[in-house]
Amino acid sequence: ELYPKWGRLQLWAAPGDSELDVAYCKPEIQFIQMFCDVDGAGEVRNMEVGFQGELYENEEEGFRTIRTDDGKAVKQEIQSSPQQPTEAQLDEMMKVLNEVEANSGE
Repeated sequence: ELYPKWGRLQLWAAPGDSELDVAYCKPEIQFIQMFCDVDGAGEVRNMEVGFQGELYENEEEGFRTIRTDDGKAVKQEIQSSPQQPTEAQLDEMMKVLNEVEANSGE
C-alpha cells in the first residue's frame, strides 16, 4: 500500500489503547508527529517500541484515518447508537443462547 507513495514517510502516534476512539473520530484524540532526531531517542531500546503491521491481500484496503496538520480528526465524530435492547429482546436472546448451549453437547 505504501510502495506507490515512495518518498518521505511521516510517523504519527496516537495515545495508547485508543483504536476505537480513533475509528470513531473522537475529537479529544490527537496524534503527535514523531521525528527521528529527538533528545534521548538513542536511549530507547528496540524492544520498548511497539509496531504491529498488517498484511492485506487481494487489493484489500487497510484502515486509515484522515488528520489535520496538528493531528486532530478531520471527519465529524461518529456517534454510537444509544438504543438498548428491550427486556423482551434480552429474554429472547438468552433463550436462544441457552438452546444453542444445550444442543452443543449432543
